[in-house]
Amino acid sequence: MLLISGSALPLQSRRAELISGALEITRETVNDDGCLYYKFSQDLETGEIISTELWRDREALEAHMAHDHTIKFFSRLDGVFAEPPVMTELEIN
Repeated sequence: MLLISGSALPLQSRRAELISGALEITRETVNDDGCLYYKFSQDLETGEIISTELWRDREALEAHMAHDHTIKFFSRLDGVFAEPPVMTELEIN
C-alpha cells in the first residue's frame, strides 16, 4: 500500500476555489480502483489544507494520476498556494 500525505497553505483569496476543487476531486477519486482512502482536511492552527491518501499499490496511484478528474484538479492549482505544497509518500507492507 502507498500512503500519500500532503499539506499546502492556499492564498486567502483562493481558499474557496481550492476547497471546491478538493471536494470535486474527492467525489470522483473515492471511486477509483485501488483507492482505499482519500480525504482533505484543514489544520486549525495554520489554515493549511491537508491531504491524506491510501492506495492499494503504485499502479492504482498511477492510474489515478492519469484520470481526467485528477488532471483537471491539478490544472486549477496554478497560483493557488502561498508556498509550494509538501508531499510525502510512504510504502506500507
